[in-house]
Amino acid sequence: AASDVYKRQYGSRIEIKGEYLPRDDINLRLSYSSSSREYDVASGTGTARSVNHTRQQVGFILNCTPAASLRLTTRASASAITPSAEKGFLLCQDLSCTFGKVPLRLWFRYLLCSTEGWDSRLYAWENDLLSSFSVPALYGETSRSFIMISWKPAESIEARFKYAFTESGNGLMQEAKGQVRIVF
Repeated sequence: AASDVYKRQYGSRIEIKGEYLPRDDINLRLSYSSSSREYDVASGTGTARSVNHTRQQVGFILNCTPAASLRLTTRASASAITPSAEKGFLLCQDLSCTFGKVPLRLWFRYLLCSTEGWDSRLYAWENDLLSSFSVPALYGETSRSFIMISWKPAESIEARFKYAFTESGNGLMQEAKGQVRIVF
């Protein structure tokens, strides 16, 4: 039917990434991305009109391994959205350490995020249980932390426990996960 005609939507994405490795124990990554997409928006006349949404984002990641058992990762990213003019930024510190002959590994994160709304949300990939990962969408005035412990008493056995909490204008959200893997 004539009323079932849909307008084709178009989009584009540009991404530029660079990496600098001054030494084996330091790695710096910079990124810039710009994505645009055309959306149909209802208008007062009842006919949809097209609006182009553009998201620009810059990112900075510094990995440092000051000792064989310690890895630090610092992240910063910012986003700017048009036509809503929303902006946002994220600061994050990760720590990963092992304990020599003790079969434990620890991951810790502290993250702060401030965005003006959902359109300017930011994402920060985080370690999770075995064979999975987590990429929470962060927006508003938010802080997120997690601690995860891996215990591997034998080559065929590993147990992981993760506790995370996110504090935002919506209150405190807590999550706890555990997993044991035994390979036969």
